[in-house]
Amino acid sequence: MPSSRLRLTNDDEPASLAPRSIEIVREGFVVGENPAVLASVEPPLEFGASIPAVLLISRTGGVSIEEMVERAAGRVYVCQYIGNSDPIPDRLSRGDLKILFWGLIEPGET
Repeated sequence: MPSSRLRLTNDDEPASLAPRSIEIVREGFVVGENPAVLASVEPPLEFGASIPAVLLISRTGGVSIEEMVERAAGRVYVCQYIGNSDPIPDRLSRGDLKILFWGLIEPGET
Protein backbone atom coordinates (compact mmCIF):
# COMPACT_ATOMS: atom_id res chain seq x y z
CA MET A 1 0.00 0.00 0.00
CA PRO A 2 1.44 3.40 -0.88
CA SER A 3 2.30 5.55 2.08
CA SER A 4 -0.21 8.34 2.54
CA ARG A 5 -1.66 10.40 5.32
CA LEU A 6 -5.26 9.73 6.21
CA ARG A 7 -7.74 11.51 8.43
CA LEU A 8 -9.21 9.60 11.39
CA THR A 9 -12.35 10.75 13.17
CA ASN A 10 -14.63 9.21 15.80
CA ASP A 11 -17.51 7.77 13.76
CA ASP A 12 -19.71 7.09 16.79
CA GLU A 13 -19.32 10.42 18.63
CA PRO A 14 -17.62 12.88 16.22
CA ALA A 15 -17.53 15.78 18.70
CA SER A 16 -15.75 13.70 21.36
CA LEU A 17 -12.38 13.62 19.58
CA ALA A 18 -10.53 16.10 17.40
CA PRO A 19 -9.64 14.59 14.00
CA ARG A 20 -6.23 12.95 13.82
CA SER A 21 -3.76 12.37 11.00
CA ILE A 22 -2.73 8.74 10.59
CA GLU A 23 -0.25 6.83 8.47
CA ILE A 24 -0.31 3.08 7.94
CA VAL A 25 3.09 1.80 9.06
CA ARG A 26 2.63 -1.98 8.96
CA GLU A 27 0.24 -4.34 7.24
CA GLY A 28 -0.28 -8.08 7.59
CA PHE A 29 -1.99 -8.37 10.97
CA VAL A 30 -4.94 -10.71 11.45
CA VAL A 31 -7.42 -10.46 14.33
CA GLY A 32 -9.50 -13.62 14.37
CA GLU A 33 -10.22 -13.81 10.64
CA ASN A 34 -10.13 -10.05 10.01
CA PRO A 35 -7.18 -8.25 8.42
CA ALA A 36 -5.75 -5.31 10.34
CA VAL A 37 -3.03 -2.67 9.98
CA LEU A 38 -0.88 -0.70 12.41
CA ALA A 39 -1.13 3.08 12.03
CA SER A 40 0.76 5.94 13.64
CA VAL A 41 -1.43 8.73 15.04
CA GLU A 42 -0.66 12.47 15.12
CA PRO A 43 -1.25 13.94 17.56
CA PRO A 44 -1.28 10.81 19.72
CA LEU A 45 -4.58 9.71 21.22
CA GLU A 46 -5.03 10.35 24.94
CA PHE A 47 -6.96 7.66 26.80
CA GLY A 48 -5.37 7.85 30.23
CA ALA A 49 -1.98 7.54 28.52
CA SER A 50 -0.52 8.71 25.24
CA ILE A 51 -1.26 6.25 22.41
CA PRO A 52 0.95 7.04 19.36
CA ALA A 53 -0.13 4.00 17.27
CA VAL A 54 -3.30 1.95 16.88
CA LEU A 55 -4.49 -1.16 15.10
CA LEU A 56 -7.26 -0.52 12.58
CA ILE A 57 -9.69 -3.34 11.80
CA SER A 58 -12.40 -3.08 9.16
CA ARG A 59 -15.96 -2.85 10.49
CA THR A 60 -17.23 -3.96 7.08
CA GLY A 61 -17.03 -7.72 6.57
CA GLY A 62 -14.93 -8.73 3.58
CA VAL A 63 -13.50 -5.23 3.04
CA SER A 64 -9.82 -4.75 3.88
CA ILE A 65 -8.26 -1.51 5.08
CA GLU A 66 -6.38 -1.36 1.77
CA GLU A 67 -9.70 -1.43 -0.13
CA MET A 68 -11.05 1.31 2.13
CA VAL A 69 -8.05 3.52 1.35
CA GLU A 70 -8.56 2.90 -2.38
CA ARG A 71 -12.27 3.79 -2.03
CA ALA A 72 -11.33 6.94 -0.11
CA ALA A 73 -13.27 6.14 3.09
CA GLY A 74 -14.13 3.38 5.50
CA ARG A 75 -15.37 2.50 8.94
CA VAL A 76 -12.91 0.85 11.32
CA TYR A 77 -12.47 -0.35 14.87
CA VAL A 78 -9.67 1.74 16.40
CA CYS A 79 -7.85 -0.56 18.83
CA GLN A 80 -5.01 -0.46 21.32
CA TYR A 81 -2.77 -3.51 21.59
CA ILE A 82 -2.81 -4.70 25.22
CA GLY A 83 -0.94 -8.00 24.76
CA ASN A 84 2.46 -8.79 26.22
CA SER A 85 4.53 -9.47 23.09
CA ASP A 86 6.94 -6.97 21.64
CA PRO A 87 6.88 -6.60 18.69
CA ILE A 88 3.17 -7.09 18.11
CA PRO A 89 2.58 -10.57 16.64
CA ASP A 90 0.97 -10.92 13.20
CA ARG A 91 -1.89 -13.09 14.52
CA LEU A 92 -3.95 -11.60 17.33
CA SER A 93 -7.02 -12.56 19.31
CA ARG A 94 -9.71 -10.12 20.42
CA GLY A 95 -8.34 -10.50 23.95
CA ASP A 96 -5.09 -8.85 22.77
CA LEU A 97 -6.96 -5.65 21.93
CA LYS A 98 -8.99 -2.89 23.54
CA ILE A 99 -11.43 -1.10 21.24
CA LEU A 100 -10.96 2.62 21.84
CA PHE A 101 -13.73 3.82 19.50
CA TRP A 102 -15.39 3.26 16.15
CA GLY A 103 -13.53 5.32 13.59
CA LEU A 104 -13.89 6.69 10.09
CA ILE A 105 -10.82 6.93 7.85
CA GLU A 106 -10.71 9.11 4.76
CA PRO A 107 -8.13 10.88 2.63
CA GLY A 108 -6.54 14.04 3.90
CA GLU A 109 -4.84 15.40 6.95
CA THR A 110 -6.14 17.26 9.97
